[in-house]
Amino acid sequence: MPAVHRPPDLGQLQTGADLIYQTRFNEARQIFQTYQKNHPDQPEGYFMESMVFWWKVLLSRQTGEWDQTFLDEMDQTIAQLERLMELNPDKEASIRFYLAGCYGFKARLAAQKEEWIEAATNGLHAYPILTDLLQSTPFPDARLGTGIFLYYASWVPERFPFLSRFLFFLPPADRERGLSDLTIAAREGTLTQFEASYFLLQIYMDWQPDPKKALILSDSLFRRFPSNPLFHQQHAITLGKNRKLSESRAMFAEMIRLAASPGWYQSFLSPRFWYEYGMVLQADGAWSEAIQSFSKSMNLYKNRPQLPMKTWYLRSMLETGRYLTLKGHQNEAVLLWEQVADEASGSLREEAISLLKRQKESFAQ
Repeated sequence: MPAVHRPPDLGQLQTGADLIYQTRFNEARQIFQTYQKNHPDQPEGYFMESMVFWWKVLLSRQTGEWDQTFLDEMDQTIAQLERLMELNPDKEASIRFYLAGCYGFKARLAAQKEEWIEAATNGLHAYPILTDLLQSTPFPDARLGTGIFLYYASWVPERFPFLSRFLFFLPPADRERGLSDLTIAAREGTLTQFEASYFLLQIYMDWQPDPKKALILSDSLFRRFPSNPLFHQQHAITLGKNRKLSESRAMFAEMIRLAASPGWYQSFLSPRFWYEYGMVLQADGAWSEAIQSFSKSMNLYKNRPQLPMKTWYLRSMLETGRYLTLKGHQNEAVLLWEQVADEASGSLREEAISLLKRQKESFAQ
């Protein structure tokens, strides 16, 4: 496959991308629409405009209100790029790269909603294109897509073993290469460096926890884009995981203050937010405040139950049980842990079972 062409005005695209991460979405769209007007036969302007809607998805996970709009925008972008490819065969490699990006981000939304078959199907549209590109040219931006795909191909069957028989068509798992590709994209990419850094941060926060690596990434992203509530929350969490409790508490408190005004911060007071804030308060010895935070996490989930948020609801329930035992309310704690053991999976379920076993042993004494 021929090499991907360098965009004629890369600086303009990078300015627009920075505006996305600053949540200045209307300004970003104006830049990308101007780019499309000036370079109507180039694919990157159309793709980058669709990334505005991807970040609206990320900033509204609690409600999911932008999910369908994003999918519609991606489908329109795919149709636009396919028309461009018919009219500009000399730009096939560049257009196919951005087509792969469209399918890749559709896969990421499906993965976010734990719709793994849909995620794998879209990912398989993207992965062969990207591997072909990398065989013909060292193109760091393509490694964002290959890195995510290879990491998921390893992590998903391990995390959800029952899915293995449905995902037999995935390539051989290669988690280390996935991490390597993401690191290259974060270090050398021209339009993907911050997206790759964000994905690496997710990995080191949640999937294979490494608090020190996570803190380096969260600090870098938050310093560069301090108005981004997702980066703000992630930095608050990673500070807490690294026992920088005063700094973490201050950042959580600042998010609560900002959420009192209209804007993207409002959707961030989610079950995860209140659980993580509760854990920092608990670690800092502020148990009564922590319990209030866990209670808010559980109530939010009950009012709007969404599968990706259930983990934080159950984790808040687990921690509330710990507090109840300290206060001598063991029977109430057992009821909560039994619910967690019944509804959770993996390590969270095992932790609940372990707590129940220890409590049963204490009853027997």
